Amino acid sequence: MTRGREGATIYCEGQFVDSPAFAVPGGCRDTTGSGDAFHGGFLFGLLSGEEVETSLQFANAVAALKCRDLGARTALPDRKELTELLDIVPGRQGQD
Repeated sequence: MTRGREGATIYCEGQFVDSPAFAVPGGCRDTTGSGDAFHGGFLFGLLSGEEVETSLQFANAVAALKCRDLGARTALPDRKELTELLDIVPGRQGQD
């Protein structure tokens, strides 16, 4: 379940897992497509072999980065941008 500025929650193996949202670098310009970006980030994490919790962080990060510009597909991050945003998360440095 996506919760906007509050992050996201997933129910997995009998328990709820919460993940906080990321601030949009430079401020939010447009949320169009952010849900699709979220889902893409989550699937990227899972297909890359990441745990559910890390995949949820990826999803929140991709959605936040998408919101940097107008339009549904503009500002979608590349791997470098995603890694840079994730590196500000305590405990995530150098885990890519």
